[in-house]
Amino acid sequence: MGFQDAVMQALSNYATFQGRARRREYWFFALFAILSQFIASGLDLVVSAILDIPLFRVIVALALLLPSIAVGVRRLHDRGLPGWLLAAPAAASLLLALLAGAGDAVRGIAAALALAAWFGLVVLLALPGTPGPNRFGPDPKAA
Repeated sequence: MGFQDAVMQALSNYATFQGRARRREYWFFALFAILSQFIASGLDLVVSAILDIPLFRVIVALALLLPSIAVGVRRLHDRGLPGWLLAAPAAASLLLALLAGAGDAVRGIAAALALAAWFGLVVLLALPGTPGPNRFGPDPKAA
């Protein structure tokens, strides 16, 4: 599966939260999303004299939000893990934001928790999937 095939696979499963996604599909789609944001940023820079809002970045972010979440959930399913784990780093970051007025020690612990959650998620997304079928479906590598 090449870059274009992986992106097309992810986009064809735009809002599919069932099943499994290979590492290649996830990481190529992540690269596609990053490149799309760079292009949108360039377009926003060109039209910044006319518009005061990052219109193209907002459009790209909204268009890729649902498929990004869906492919992330399917990637976690490939590891045999529930998709809701994708929300753990966001929840830890929200906790950090809510504790902005707390003491330094509490904010430090919350920041360490948020950083560990983000790092842990990246590690989980990078590890190989479980071989053979699991509770989320057949092995996508076997197909």
